Amino acid sequence: MIEKSKSNMRGESSRVVSFDLHDTILVFKFGRKLSEIKLLRAILYFLSNFRLFIFVYTAFCERSEQIIELMRQLKAEGNKVIILTAVYKKSAKIIYHFLRKNNITSYDQVIFRKKLSQKQGDYKIEEIIKNNISLHYDDDKTACSQINAQGRACVAVNPWYNK
Repeated sequence: MIEKSKSNMRGESSRVVSFDLHDTILVFKFGRKLSEIKLLRAILYFLSNFRLFIFVYTAFCERSEQIIELMRQLKAEGNKVIILTAVYKKSAKIIYHFLRKNNITSYDQVIFRKKLSQKQGDYKIEEIIKNNISLHYDDDKTACSQINAQGRACVAVNPWYNK
C-alpha cells in the first residue's frame, strides 16, 4: 500500500475502481450454494426490481471485511471508488440505509441501474465505459468475462472467501 501511495504522490493519475454491491461488498448470509445456480441468479436479478425484496435480501447480508478494507486502501491512495449495483434507482434509499448501517463509507458514488429492462452485463459495461472505470470487482464470473472482453479489467471475487 505504501508503494502505491508514493506513486500517486509523484503525480501519477489516480484511477477509478468499482465494486459490485450484492455478494461482493454485502454478502448474503445464506447464499453460498444458492449463488452457484444460474437460474436462481436470474430470478434474483428480476426480483431486484422490487423494493421489498431488496430490503429483505439486503437485511440478510453481512459485510465482506476484506473487500471493505480494499475499498478503504484504494480510497486512501486517492483513487475514485464507485459502487455499481444492479438494483433499480428507485431503491436508492434502501441501499444508502444499509451502507450507513454497515458503516460502509469508503466510496465516492453509487451507480444504480436506470432501466428495468437492462441486462446486468450490459448495464455494467455501459457504466464502466461511461465512468472510465479501469478495474471492477464482482462476484459474477460471467459479468467479469464480458467486462474483460471489452478491454477493461475485472476481478472475479469469491464472496465467501472470508468465511
